[in-house]
Amino acid sequence: MQLGQSNIRVADYLTALPSQQVLQEKLHKAVEIARHKMEQRDFLNTKTGLPSD
Repeated sequence: MQLGQSNIRVADYLTALPSQQVLQEKLHKAVEIARHKMEQRDFLNTKTGLPSD
């Protein structure tokens, strides 16, 4: 099965929590990605004249 080449997402369940540092790094990375996506959306809306949310 080649899940990496499709849009199918599979949940990954943890049986033990990673360290607090690892969780913080993942949270910061998720926030960074979300901010980048918002900036890209706002930039595209500015170029096309669409109002931002």
